[in-house]
Amino acid sequence: MKMSSMRETITLNTQEQKRMMVLNRILAGQLSAAEAASLLKLSPRQMQRILAAYRKEGVAAVVHGNRDRKPKHTIGEEVRQQVIALARGPYAGCNQQHLRDLLAEREGIVLSRASVHRILAGAQLLPDPKRGKPVHRRRRQRYAQEGMLVQIDGSRHQWLEDRGPWLTLIAAIDDATGKISAAIFREQEDAQGYFLLVRQLVERYGCPLAFYHDRHSIFLQSRKATEADSLQEQLAGSQEPTQFARLLQELAITSIAARSRAGPKGAWSDSLAPYKIGWWSNCAWQEPAPLSKPMRSSRPICPASMPNLPSRLLSQCWRIVPCLSQ
Repeated sequence: MKMSSMRETITLNTQEQKRMMVLNRILAGQLSAAEAASLLKLSPRQMQRILAAYRKEGVAAVVHGNRDRKPKHTIGEEVRQQVIALARGPYAGCNQQHLRDLLAEREGIVLSRASVHRILAGAQLLPDPKRGKPVHRRRRQRYAQEGMLVQIDGSRHQWLEDRGPWLTLIAAIDDATGKISAAIFREQEDAQGYFLLVRQLVERYGCPLAFYHDRHSIFLQSRKATEADSLQEQLAGSQEPTQFARLLQELAITSIAARSRAGPKGAWSDSLAPYKIGWWSNCAWQEPAPLSKPMRSSRPICPASMPNLPSRLLSQCWRIVPCLSQ
């Protein structure tokens, strides 16, 4: 609705038209101020102020004072274009939260995650949501203490993008907290990599109570004993344990093999997914190092929060190896 005067034209929205109609009825004596305040859900004092301003200024008193004013906290167009250019260029592939962190740390642009989302949405830089077929999955309760169960597996991925070869990240993820307790890069998923992983884990924290892994031949013998095997294996009906299985026996670590073919890939990959994006982005500013040397990022790559945590963590269950504690 437009109200014209000699100086300007004022456009009223639906709410303002309703308020003007009620004010006109008050001036015509059809409503009292108390009844009008109840209809407009205002206090009596606020109703009196609006009525006094309406008598003095007319229709202009009905319009909100902040209309057509630019908010002080509005993000400038120059900053918006800078964020869009960075999201398309060096920070391409980062999710919204990680992009927000990079902008604050490296560019000095402090924005909220919601603001970053609005800027990317306006520039049509948000990826299309992946809506696959829903899969029925019953999630088990996590273990209540850190060190009770550690999931180990390998993830072959293009960790260095086009800057280097494909690598396999062999990692150990604690079941209670979801954090990566130990990790190592290898050219392939091999037994030596798992030995180095266990050594790193034991030196840093201690021995967990159990390992959860898939049915790879590194952990389990793939077949029963046959005539080609030794007499002891034939009598036992199974082959001797693998070298890695013997290591777990020496360290008194329980070995739990997954029943499914994929093993711990589901939950393990979910916990590792935030680190993939973080590793890509942080490697973009570093020269590739030899595989024998440890790879370090410019800052710790950790998700802000871990889902499905237990209500409380009672304590830790890591066991210190006597030979390492001396």
